[in-house]
Amino acid sequence: MIAIHSMRTDRIRPALESLGGPAMIQPMLKIMGLSACTIKQHFSKLVLLTDDAGAEMARKCKFPYSEILSVGKNFDSDACFWTHSKFIAYANQQPFVHFDNDVFLWEPLPARLMEAEVFASNSETARWQDYSKHIKNLEQSIGLEGLHKKHFTNRMPINMSILGGNNFKALNLFSSYVTDFIKVNKGFYDLTSEQKNCLMQGMHVVEQLWGSCFIQNELDIKIELALSEDMLIGNEPSPDVKITHLHGIKQLAQNNPADSNIRDLFTKVNARLLDIAPEVALAIVDYGMVFDSQIGTNNDSNLTAEATHS
Repeated sequence: MIAIHSMRTDRIRPALESLGGPAMIQPMLKIMGLSACTIKQHFSKLVLLTDDAGAEMARKCKFPYSEILSVGKNFDSDACFWTHSKFIAYANQQPFVHFDNDVFLWEPLPARLMEAEVFASNSETARWQDYSKHIKNLEQSIGLEGLHKKHFTNRMPINMSILGGNNFKALNLFSSYVTDFIKVNKGFYDLTSEQKNCLMQGMHVVEQLWGSCFIQNELDIKIELALSEDMLIGNEPSPDVKITHLHGIKQLAQNNPADSNIRDLFTKVNARLLDIAPEVALAIVDYGMVFDSQIGTNNDSNLTAEATHS
């Protein structure tokens, strides 16, 4: 089984191409670098599926990818559909696991996952009200209907910060379902700014609720879950899955850049990356980002190697 990262750079490309980019870019690159380094330790092959700017970034930052695949200058959709790269990755023609680039994998995934037809991170039934709100917003703003309409009573969205399995054909079908949806809607280029923002904010409905419904209801495949909701709510370590997922950290950091907890977290990320792959940490700085003072270099700080959503 191979591991995959994906990324589209539309929204951060101006910062990637300029020394005057926002101060959050270097910390985010270090998060991605640490994610890649921890995953690569446990997989013989780690692939990045991205665009031209992302490919150049990954090479210059010395991220440890076995292979970098680019779709060209842009993905064929508006940047509001920011998970497009994931669905291209899900078309992979061999067993794979896709990791979000803010997931750190401290130990190998257990056999129960590596041998599963399809597996993912965790269910999100406790967040149903959030999903329900975005379903309503998508329907009112865009007239968007989908699998959530047919299987509304499923109510089991699944966090797909990790998604993979041996039944890659099932994941291919989900990929086709969503990429066909993109094509039918002409890449969403014609939406108003308000509609694009609505789609961007509700993307977890398309990815995580539709994915759960499609795989479990349409294909009749049980999704093996890496973590339980009780573990996450109680911030309890898993007995067999050792990961850290910095869930929502990018948005939190953008909204609260001076927050001491966020700065402490970035300090820990930087320290761990320097320990594991100093050449990557230094290459990110050399890439042209001049904001190292934003996160510090405290080597005494360590990220907790446990299953948690920080």
